[in-house]
Amino acid sequence: PPPAPAAASPGKGRASVALDGFVGSPIIKSPSQGRKSYLGNRIRIAGVSVAVMEGTAETPEAFLEKSKGQTADSESDEYRCHHGRLLRSIYGSQPGTSRVYAVHFFLSDNLPKVKTGLDAGGDLRGCFEKAGASLDSSLIFNPTVVRGSTDFPVEVGEGLCWGSHGIGTSYDDWSKSFSHEKTTQAHAAMGVTGSYAGKVEGSDEQVTSFHVVTSGGAASEMIADFKADVEPFKGLIEQGQLKLPFSTGWYEVAHVHTW
Repeated sequence: PPPAPAAASPGKGRASVALDGFVGSPIIKSPSQGRKSYLGNRIRIAGVSVAVMEGTAETPEAFLEKSKGQTADSESDEYRCHHGRLLRSIYGSQPGTSRVYAVHFFLSDNLPKVKTGLDAGGDLRGCFEKAGASLDSSLIFNPTVVRGSTDFPVEVGEGLCWGSHGIGTSYDDWSKSFSHEKTTQAHAAMGVTGSYAGKVEGSDEQVTSFHVVTSGGAASEMIADFKADVEPFKGLIEQGQLKLPFSTGWYEVAHVHTW
């Protein structure tokens, strides 16, 4: 018999999220198959890396408007490849503060170009600064664990938060723990609708996990408990499973551009 039709996705066109962490996923199609084959409506995790840029802007609203104009004017393949074959860029701020953020998904085989682009005088750093912000810190991580949809669906007004820390076990053991049913349930109870997690580029002991929640306020509340002296992290450090340093970030999504 013919296969049953796929169930419709719930609400706002968002991909349905089944909170069942897994490792690995389909591979991105060949670039030779055209620009849409890079992404379509999906970000495939295999072969994708993520660059996170954090800084301050005297006028965050102006920064967000300028960065939106930059991406809106960047539809050409030439521009996208010039910046490391970007797949998706997400910009946002911490309301009530001067903090601003940019998150770029890109093809991992362009990692050297993106790393150079984050250096002083680099392309990505230059765009961030031309939009009116100073770059305070950046990191690149290579996700191998997804909780929810590989699309990493995110909408304007939602919140993103992340935590970065050291691990005292093997990366494989940590990723299995992150994908465990109990961990998944704990994140679901906090309102997480999707997560990306992986090893920080250039380190064998530092990992980053990225989470989508309903709002910037929810992201701020969630990340407030991500501290080395708060359980369960305190106990995990004492057991040698996690290590310092701990670092966190959160923001409210202002605009998203997908190439």
